[in-house]
Amino acid sequence: YNYASLLRDADDERACGVFNSVKDYFPDAWYFLSTYQDDPKTYLSEGCSMGSKLCSLAFGLKLLEEEKLEGARNHLETAVESEDVFIKSQACQGLGIIKVKENDYVGALNELIYSSEKGLNLSHYYLGVVYQNMCNDRLALDEFKIASDNGNEEASIRLGNLYIRLGNLYIHQFRPDLGIRLLKSCLASDNVEIRKKSNISLGEYYESINKFFEAHAYYSEAGVETLTLDHAFEYAKGVQVPNNVRFHLMNELCNVHHIKEAAFVLGEWFLHGNVGHRVDLEKSMKFFILSNTVDGWIEVANFYRRGTMPYKLDLAHALKICNRDAFGVAKTQE
Repeated sequence: YNYASLLRDADDERACGVFNSVKDYFPDAWYFLSTYQDDPKTYLSEGCSMGSKLCSLAFGLKLLEEEKLEGARNHLETAVESEDVFIKSQACQGLGIIKVKENDYVGALNELIYSSEKGLNLSHYYLGVVYQNMCNDRLALDEFKIASDNGNEEASIRLGNLYIRLGNLYIHQFRPDLGIRLLKSCLASDNVEIRKKSNISLGEYYESINKFFEAHAYYSEAGVETLTLDHAFEYAKGVQVPNNVRFHLMNELCNVHHIKEAAFVLGEWFLHGNVGHRVDLEKSMKFFILSNTVDGWIEVANFYRRGTMPYKLDLAHALKICNRDAFGVAKTQE
């Protein structure tokens, strides 16, 4: 058995042969034999039936990966009785993860604390999840930081979000920029799901501070459809927002994101001299035309109907605009 273990690094075929010859005497050999199989469950099952705690651990962890929690629990509860610290700590971690998935956060504590003390980084991540769900952000942050520092990207995302939230609550030593930096570092991940989660978290942060276009860019990168531009439009219409901010947002919505409603509002602002700008009928006309809406074309027609300078009174042209352009848009919308 020991000879086969030594052979594994040098000659897999010979190692497999030797393990096969001793499997009836050393049940753990079934585990090593299973590693050479496309479907290892048959070999692991044989090892389990012969009392191999290593096979019970491997079988339990495999079932856990497949989200077959009840079967995983049965095998891991057998493995956790092992006197081998490695097997026991891995089995404890697996049982803790199962309880987290079942929302049994109190029950998960003992297993995860034990396995984390044995140096299992994933246990620190799940401990953070447990503490967060038990509303203990300080302990959650400590555990996520350990896991993040050791390369767990899921922990980095949760840690980044915690820094942002605690920083926004003005809790001493926590600043949103620490979380932003951490989330942005995750954008370089090789894991597509990690990049998506990072982009979504960054989008949520920037939208929360009314930086709508930055938020929209992150959401778009994540492939997520949101109402961010709608929120930007409503925000820009609000009279409590500084005029320069309102105009910048509406102009960006119109010229970059081609929001028709934004073009119409800009037309109205220049028509009446709102948002800190003088009346500018040429710009007003330009934006009403750009909006290509029924109301926009009616406003264009009104320039000629009223003879508003510099546009001469021309009722025939006004009627033509209503019949051709305004009616055309209305018919298209129907």
